[in-house]
Amino acid sequence: MQHWTDSALGHYLLEWEQQRCDEAVADIFGYHAVQLGLPQLQGLRSNRMPHRWLALHAGETVADAKIDTKASTVAQAGQVSGAEQDLPRPGDDAVRPSLVTDAAALPFAESSLDLLLMPHTLESSADPHAALREAVRVLVPEGRLVICGLNPASLLGLQRGVERSAGHLPDLSLGVGYWRLRDWLRLLSFEIEAVQFG
Repeated sequence: MQHWTDSALGHYLLEWEQQRCDEAVADIFGYHAVQLGLPQLQGLRSNRMPHRWLALHAGETVADAKIDTKASTVAQAGQVSGAEQDLPRPGDDAVRPSLVTDAAALPFAESSLDLLLMPHTLESSADPHAALREAVRVLVPEGRLVICGLNPASLLGLQRGVERSAGHLPDLSLGVGYWRLRDWLRLLSFEIEAVQFG
């Protein structure tokens, strides 16, 4: 998605999502938070948990993120590099990936995360339902899941089908519609607290 997020439309969407993520995660408490993918978005920057990490998708490259190479390294799936090294605080532009993993096979123990942020993770996943089942496994009881994605039924979603071949929009699957996602989340015993469209 990096080539698209560098475009005017992609930059606008990232700014909008950044504001929504800042609002959504600001008052979520706990000890461990993970953002899975989209390193261009600092989705956990307004969260105050002591341990916050960025996990890249298996298909993403380190070049997709702005990285302070003196302060971090990227490990392969299952090996957290510098686990005590948190994501940057507001105003710090460096994104420090901690691990590379697959959304359907997260290298975390059962019930070990308080917050999982999945920005466009389901759109880029080969099996979005398996990624949600994995989120259920790693979240503590009363843990929070924040999902960002493009609605395939929106005007932008319909436009994606036309412009995807021209390279103006990201080459992702058609995404998961809101009603289907809501049904999947309820099936997995999630309680939906808030939904925002933009």
